[in-house]
Amino acid sequence: VKDLVSSLPCIPDLLTHMIEELNYFKNSVLSEEYNLQDEVSYWATEHAENLDFVNCELPQLIKEEGSYTWPRFLYRVFEDNKKLSSKFKEVAYNNQAGFLAGLGKVFGLGKDANVDPKDLANFMRLKEKHINGIDNLISHIPDLPLSPDTMKDLYEMLNHERNEAIFAFDRINTYDV
Repeated sequence: VKDLVSSLPCIPDLLTHMIEELNYFKNSVLSEEYNLQDEVSYWATEHAENLDFVNCELPQLIKEEGSYTWPRFLYRVFEDNKKLSSKFKEVAYNNQAGFLAGLGKVFGLGKDANVDPKDLANFMRLKEKHINGIDNLISHIPDLPLSPDTMKDLYEMLNHERNEAIFAFDRINTYDV
């Protein structure tokens, strides 16, 4: 499937993202192999990718609908998404388990599975900003130069991300911190 859509903007990254979601479900939900650090790293990456996808796909949708101009508020949305994505990527990087953490689990060496409390608090603040940003964009869907069908698709995509963000919040809160 990735080969079939490789020339389309945004879509190959979306497929990779969906595969990551499947792996998360298998490794965290079904196998319960994730610790808090894994969860924070995964969800920070997840949210960054969703923000990047909106910044990639929404201009494409507007262009496909025949408009080459954006409402003024959309420039701010894209800039906020870019900044928030960057901050999520930083949290993800700070909490990557990686090879040394794997050794730490086996031999008591390297990085452990703890998340710095300041990093966790920062992550939760970023999640709140993310949900507020989604709500803001959802409220402005009628102001976009899109057909009703495309507006409906955009709403479903954003609502999906909102539900994921709430799931992630609930998931993080299942850990003793």
